[in-house]
Amino acid sequence: MKLVISLLMLMSAPAFATGGFDCGDKAAKNSIGAAVSHGLGSLISDVTVLKGGIERKFKRDQVIQYKNTNNELFAVIVDFDQSKPDFEEIITLDVKGERGKLSFESDGKKETFKVECILE
Repeated sequence: MKLVISLLMLMSAPAFATGGFDCGDKAAKNSIGAAVSHGLGSLISDVTVLKGGIERKFKRDQVIQYKNTNNELFAVIVDFDQSKPDFEEIITLDVKGERGKLSFESDGKKETFKVECILE
């Protein structure tokens, strides 16, 4: 009986598997990716962003908004340049299904790229 109860408890426990997302444009010059926890849906790694072919890494605490549901992914990252106090860049990812938009906004200019995503 104890074995049956133990198995039932084990089977009913939520799975805390890890996965990730990787989104990029067709030119492979702009992309974003990170590892996530499926059980809690939270980021478990730093976020890697490629903008114009230049790679940058962002700490999890720079991600000010994040939502990851079955078929939707939304994230907002704020980048402050300490050497330029007036500089701020906002990076937004908005995905539904396997396609979405990756936007970079700074100094009143906004660049948006269509991206295709792998959500694991």
